[in-house]
Amino acid sequence: MACMGMARITPPSVHFFSNIPCMHHLKQCIVIGIESGSEPFLRVHLFSKSDGCEMVLKRKSNKRTGVQHLDLFQSVEVVIEQKQEGSVGFLKETHLMHERSHIGKHYAAFECASRFCRAVHLNARHMGNPESIFSLLQTALDAWNTKSNAHATLLKALYRLASEEGFPVRQRWMANLRPADREALQRILTQPLEQLDDLNLAAKVLAELLVHWLTHHQDFLF
Repeated sequence: MACMGMARITPPSVHFFSNIPCMHHLKQCIVIGIESGSEPFLRVHLFSKSDGCEMVLKRKSNKRTGVQHLDLFQSVEVVIEQKQEGSVGFLKETHLMHERSHIGKHYAAFECASRFCRAVHLNARHMGNPESIFSLLQTALDAWNTKSNAHATLLKALYRLASEEGFPVRQRWMANLRPADREALQRILTQPLEQLDDLNLAAKVLAELLVHWLTHHQDFLF
C-alpha cells in the first residue's frame, strides 16, 4: 500500500510583499532640515500645511528619476511613498517650487533661519495649527532671503509663533521688559523691516531675551 505523504507547501515568493501596492501622498512642503548619516539615505525634515513636521528618507544617490537635489529652506512639491500607514516615507518625486539660495550667502540670515526652523522642528508635535505655522515659515524665510535685518525677522517670527501657540508672551514677557526695550519691541513688531536699520542690535538682544524666556519659563526647545 502506497504511503500517503503530506502535501508540500511552497513558501511565498520573496517578492510577495514587495508587490503590495504602496501608498503615495502629494504634498507641498518646506525643507526645514537635512541630516546625513552613514546609511545610504538622507533624513529630510519637511513641514507641510496639512501634516506639519514629517521626516522622510531620500537616497543620497540622485540616480532615481524624478528625485531632485534638495536644499534647506526650499519650497517643494513632493510625492512621498509609504509601504503602510505610519511607516517612514521615502521621497518618490520632488519638484522645486521656490528656491531661497540667498539665505546661505549671509551668515546672520542663515543662522536666524536655521534657528527658527530648528525650533519649529523640535516643538512641532506640540503645535496645534500647522497651516498657520506653514504660512509663518514662508513669510519669515522669504524675508531672510530678500531683506536685511535678520534678527528683526527672527524676533517677529518668534513673537508671532509664541502668540499663536498660546504662550502669554505679551502679558508675562513683554510686560516685564524695561520701558526702552518695550518701546523698541513695539517698533520692531509694527514697522516694516526696511524701516528698522537702526534697531538691528536691539532686535538681536530682544530675540535672545525672548528665546531665554521661552526656554526657561515655557519649556520651549531650541
